[in-house]
Amino acid sequence: MKRKDPFIPSAKKRGFAKLLPAGIRARLFLLIILVLLPQGLFLTWIYNERYQTQRTQAMNTELEVAQGVAMAFSGYVEGVWRKNHAIGEAIRMFSPPVLPKARSS
Repeated sequence: MKRKDPFIPSAKKRGFAKLLPAGIRARLFLLIILVLLPQGLFLTWIYNERYQTQRTQAMNTELEVAQGVAMAFSGYVEGVWRKNHAIGEAIRMFSPPVLPKARSS
């Protein structure tokens, strides 16, 4: 005697019944997989979003630090340029003028 499946009420769904596993263990395993797979995908998506957010924050922090270092270095270079320019102007001011020599023919 063939048992009727209570989950498949009509004979039209026999094609669908072929897709379901026959044993109770296999059906329970299928149900567990059908529940855990979306949860796993959702957790993976959440961790990926959190990783991207933390990475973006770290990059922004590193950019701010790099901009601060660049400004400090730019100020240092500007100070060195001003000192060298002042020294060059002082040397030029106090040195005797160089006059072109006349050619003799």
